Amino acid sequence: MRVACLILLVGCGDNTAGEGRADPSPTAPSPKQAGGSVPSPQRSKPAPNKGDHAKPAPKGGNAQAAALPASQAGGLTWEAVEPLVGRAPRSRMRAAEYAVAGAAPDTGAEMTVYYFGPGQGGSVEANLDRWIGQFTRPDKKPSRDAAKIEKHDVGGVRVTTLDLEGTFAANMGPMMKATPKGGNPGYRVLGAIAEGPDGPVFFKLVGPKATVEMAEAAFYHLVESIKPAG
Repeated sequence: MRVACLILLVGCGDNTAGEGRADPSPTAPSPKQAGGSVPSPQRSKPAPNKGDHAKPAPKGGNAQAAALPASQAGGLTWEAVEPLVGRAPRSRMRAAEYAVAGAAPDTGAEMTVYYFGPGQGGSVEANLDRWIGQFTRPDKKPSRDAAKIEKHDVGGVRVTTLDLEGTFAANMGPMMKATPKGGNPGYRVLGAIAEGPDGPVFFKLVGPKATVEMAEAAFYHLVESIKPAG
């Protein structure tokens, strides 16, 4: 579990959520939810990613470089499967970080997970507004009108998901290409906010539409796997 201090919900440099901080800023059979089920993309079930759980650093090695993403935060656990591949988080504010296997490193999507502590990170609606505000539509219509927002009950955990496409204007992570003037057209975000017993956990997958589509089934598999720790 990683815990970081809350900072202002403005001026983020990493695009990811939470969220609301400088660094911050997330099918297989769907989780149960009030009023129905999450539509599942017709894809074959991804294979388990054996490297998504945290492991101790080898003796004498670099603990920061050897650390793998956590699969637990905010009193919740989850399971990541390929093509989401766990890697060492590039910020101490990130509880976990995943690359998309097969994606070009300079243009591929990345998935980040944030947890800031009990009562930290802002409300669900504030973070949804922030994520949506990072996108503009080619037709100039409000991004909120195109955003697909759904609320689910996943094993007793309230989870809100977001799916949105458009021109992405926020900065990407350190391994991503710099945001060009006018933003990155043809991008997509899949996000999830899980309301854990110890505070909200934020999952955000963002990148070129085609790359995010590659990982869509894995993203919803992860969402379905969310459950209380212990």
